[in-house]
Amino acid sequence: KAFVDIGLPLSDRGAQRAVNAYHAEYGGQMMQVNAHDLRRTYAKLCRDAGMEWEDLRDNLGHASVMTTEKYVGAALDMKKRKPKWAIEV
Repeated sequence: KAFVDIGLPLSDRGAQRAVNAYHAEYGGQMMQVNAHDLRRTYAKLCRDAGMEWEDLRDNLGHASVMTTEKYVGAALDMKKRKPKWAIEV
């Protein structure tokens, strides 16, 4: 089923479907990508580039810097995450 209705704005659910359709290779394993993976990656890249915590908090729409810090920590934990499935080649 298509996730975009021509002439209409992309819905939140449509955006989720679009992102969930993609997979990424990490450490030789295929992993499903989801919207929160993208948010965590964005947060980590912004911090790596020197963005201040308060600015990143505002960009992500968080009420607290502590929540933003958890996002960056979660991005670091992605390296430890085991894939849900893998394709043997």
